[in-house]
Amino acid sequence: MKSGRLVLRTHGSLLLGGSLLAMSWAATAADAGAPDAAAAPGGSLEEIVVTAQKRSERLQDVPVPVTALSTDALTERNQTQFADYFREVPSVAFNSTGNGQNSIIIRGVTTGALSNPTVGITIDDIPFGSSSAYGYGSVLIPDLDPADLARVEVLRGPQGTLYGAASLGGLVKFVTSDPSLSQVTGRGELDFNSVEHGSQGYGVRGSVSVPLIADQLGISVSGFKRQDPGFIDDPSQGRQNVNQVNVRGGHLSTLWKPADWLSVKLGVLAQDTVSSGTNYVDTDSNLQPTLGDLQHSMSPGTGGYLGKVRLYSAVIDAKLGGYDLVSLSGYGVNDYQSTLQFINGFFGGLAQDYFGVSANTILNQFRTKKFTQEVRLSSPSDQRVEWMIGGFYTHESTPVSQILNAADPATGASKGVLIDFDFPTTYEEYAAFGNVTFHITDQFDIQAGGRESENKQTYNESDFGVVAEPLFGSNPFVFPVQNTKANAFTYLVTPRFKVSPDLMVYARLASGYRPGGNNGEATAFDLPLTFKPDKTQNYELGLKGSLFDRMLSFDTSVYYINWKDVQLQQTDPLSGLVFFTNGGKARSQGVELALQSNPLKGLTLGATFAYSDAKLKEDLPPAAGYGLSGDRLPFSPKTSATFTADQEVPLTSRLTGFAGATVAYTGNRFGTFVNPISTDPLVPGMRSELPSYTTVALRTGLRYNTWRLSFFVDNVADKRGLLSAQSRIQGSALPTDPYQVTVIRPRTFGLSLSASY
Repeated sequence: MKSGRLVLRTHGSLLLGGSLLAMSWAATAADAGAPDAAAAPGGSLEEIVVTAQKRSERLQDVPVPVTALSTDALTERNQTQFADYFREVPSVAFNSTGNGQNSIIIRGVTTGALSNPTVGITIDDIPFGSSSAYGYGSVLIPDLDPADLARVEVLRGPQGTLYGAASLGGLVKFVTSDPSLSQVTGRGELDFNSVEHGSQGYGVRGSVSVPLIADQLGISVSGFKRQDPGFIDDPSQGRQNVNQVNVRGGHLSTLWKPADWLSVKLGVLAQDTVSSGTNYVDTDSNLQPTLGDLQHSMSPGTGGYLGKVRLYSAVIDAKLGGYDLVSLSGYGVNDYQSTLQFINGFFGGLAQDYFGVSANTILNQFRTKKFTQEVRLSSPSDQRVEWMIGGFYTHESTPVSQILNAADPATGASKGVLIDFDFPTTYEEYAAFGNVTFHITDQFDIQAGGRESENKQTYNESDFGVVAEPLFGSNPFVFPVQNTKANAFTYLVTPRFKVSPDLMVYARLASGYRPGGNNGEATAFDLPLTFKPDKTQNYELGLKGSLFDRMLSFDTSVYYINWKDVQLQQTDPLSGLVFFTNGGKARSQGVELALQSNPLKGLTLGATFAYSDAKLKEDLPPAAGYGLSGDRLPFSPKTSATFTADQEVPLTSRLTGFAGATVAYTGNRFGTFVNPISTDPLVPGMRSELPSYTTVALRTGLRYNTWRLSFFVDNVADKRGLLSAQSRIQGSALPTDPYQVTVIRPRTFGLSLSASY
């Protein structure tokens, strides 16, 4: 053990052979990996259109590293959650800390799970979720079911110029389908699945699009209900499969085109997620199970969570004499409630003193309400000088309540409230942005852009309960209202050279930023009152294209990201309270490769590879035993790779058989930086290492006209890939602590039946 860090040995084999073989088989690389392009007849790959730069373009023409995921392909492969498909996107890591809290890391840009978000989330270009750690903005990400979407676009690297705050490391764009104005279309799907060591699940999905007035007015409706099987047992309570999750939702959209130059799209999206237990597994500090495989012991009544997503949107697009004026309005609500077991020696002692019990539970209640408005004007795309200008405004409010109860350890019943932390926050931002592309020749152009942003934040806390007075001096204790204001300028410069219509090389200099903020109880404990924004600069060289009449396509890039004023979460050793501050510098550098090919009729091969070296460049404060220069950033593997193969075989004139496989490798990762819990330098915090793992998924089935029947097996070898690890004792990270880990889903069998018209 060095620098307070626990290093675990990796068990299992490194199964990279298939991916590396595929990469050497195609000396150049192919398009955006896994399921983001469909095979067209004759061996050519279908062209993919994306909106990464807020206008429709061919994927291979966009000078941005972007992966487009087909949602039809995701549902056919039973990939309905982030955890299922994000490991197939280069340089993207998925981290789950249980209780419905998930985070996405792109190119290693993160210092921990609970922070201001480093990855932006949009739904139809409308930002969604909190921009602040106090609204759990980095972990309360809408894990939308593919049934309500047309595709998912993942943009890698800073996107601050077009997308603003929180896109420090990249962006995830959820894109919904437009209603059809010309024909009635529909789709239905039914699936069943069973998890080894666990329960059974199912999914029901349906959608229909109807033109109400031909070529003028259309409406589409989609809905789904899904039960994700559980696989974690709690023998202390005699409960099995406690982490079963039930999800339901839908999307309603109308599209009105009263004239060729005007369209109005209105949408309502809703999704509810409910679970009565969490997916933690109890381990020791070496991450070895202490109770048994896939088991934990939790206090009664803890581990459950409820998440609600609502988005109301209006998109108006007017083409005025060749110019394009777009207005995007959105109002989103992100609701979250959970009850956790809270192990803390200080508060455990207070619970014993006041109520005669030693157990604690904490009830978290978050509700972010966010309004956004963007207006942008674009010039015609066929001009030598092409430009876009726009303005943006958002206002979000997040009332938060964290209630710490003294609980009966046998029943989970509350014996009384120790303290109720109420801290409503607001976030408001104004921005102006623009970019211009100079088409110097038909083959060479240079894009330059900038964005000036200003944000204002307020933090207002009032604490109630029997221990408010001993802690703060009065009950209730009302902290002074804190206000912050900050500006940020982001920019991009992108030269692009089209060697041919199907081959393009580009360079990219782009920046991103993350807002700073206030520290809650700072005034009572002499902590820093505020923390500053942090910024990234991305230097990149990329190559995209296709060869052999689009039989082989590729997307590869080399990048270096410089990260300044890194935001950190720290724990005050005297009060045990969490606060945020700024450290020094970090950097991330790497190589990304994605390829796809149809070498033979009916055969599609794909592979991705990513090498990401994300490290601190300076020691974090305090230096002793905590975040030293050269330490890797959390959660992201140095290497990851996937290999996919899908074969279709005509059986009759209407019946087609198919089979496929996906092999995905995720390298070892380190946990979050651990703040020393003691002023004693001989008792440092301990940082866990998550071992690498490889999963294999198999699928086969039949297609008859528009009907499709498929069978699948995920995680064929029943691996226990670890997604996160943390001490069960709040604010601690000692080798003697009990730990809890989250794991990937065990071996899963299933079948799916779908039809479309």
